Amino acid sequence: MKDWYRGVFCELSFREVLFGRIKMGRSGRLRTVLLGIRAQRRHLVSALTVCSLIWPALALAGSGDTAPARCLIPQGETTIMRTTDLATGRSFLDTTRITCAGEGNPPFYVVRCTGGEKTTLIWMSGDDLQPSRYQLVGRDGAIERQIDFSEQSLRIAVKGESDARIVETSGSTHNGSTLLQYLRAFAGQDRPDRVEMKLLVDRGQNAFRVVDAYAQLICEEDVVVPGGTFHCVKIEFGLTGIIGRLFWRTRYHYFYTAEAPHHFVKYVDPDGECIELIGYECMEKVNTSIGD
Repeated sequence: MKDWYRGVFCELSFREVLFGRIKMGRSGRLRTVLLGIRAQRRHLVSALTVCSLIWPALALAGSGDTAPARCLIPQGETTIMRTTDLATGRSFLDTTRITCAGEGNPPFYVVRCTGGEKTTLIWMSGDDLQPSRYQLVGRDGAIERQIDFSEQSLRIAVKGESDARIVETSGSTHNGSTLLQYLRAFAGQDRPDRVEMKLLVDRGQNAFRVVDAYAQLICEEDVVVPGGTFHCVKIEFGLTGIIGRLFWRTRYHYFYTAEAPHHFVKYVDPDGECIELIGYECMEKVNTSIGD
């Protein structure tokens, strides 16, 4: 587990979905009218053309003339985190900066974490913080590892290997670094008490496996870290299925501020690692008109 969280925050690019669910603001309502269209091949091209034209109007329906983007993270957010090995007492600092890198609705975020000799980058969607790309960059600027996320598979490219490998998955999938950001969105007030997901596990020697996992809201409590005292939501994370029941029973705990923008405060690994907030600042306030 320890190596998963040394990347803490990363940078990912938001992949825009052309065909699929239309995500609406929580207060909006979208009425869908199904038109009977006969299955004739000559109508297929024209039907797709019409859909591409009316899609922007449908995306705005139900929430007034405009649909405000749901911004979970304020522009220019910067955090300094300290990771401590509780067994040896050794620690190091990571500086993370998150920027909004798109003008779409919703936008996407780029998360950059620098610390030691590595830089981690994540691109993630602006409304639910789902990742689309993860990169681990060395001191020389070369990309040592890149993961491209989709709902069906993960494309993993490793430095020194000519061919990228494809790992099959389904639904929301994360590695340790992207998980840390995704749980931040889960800390919102209208989130369910428990969510299921997939976790990408690095078994060493660039061998990867996807396992079932969960995150569950436990309670709210005040948390004291070097950066101050924060009223936080406590989230438990663990594995499910046979692996979670028999082989990997450890439970990990994340703490995020109970109020928006739900920034990360603390992580506790029973195996001996602790990540704590040292400093936090942002350029502007987050828009919570839809987020909470």
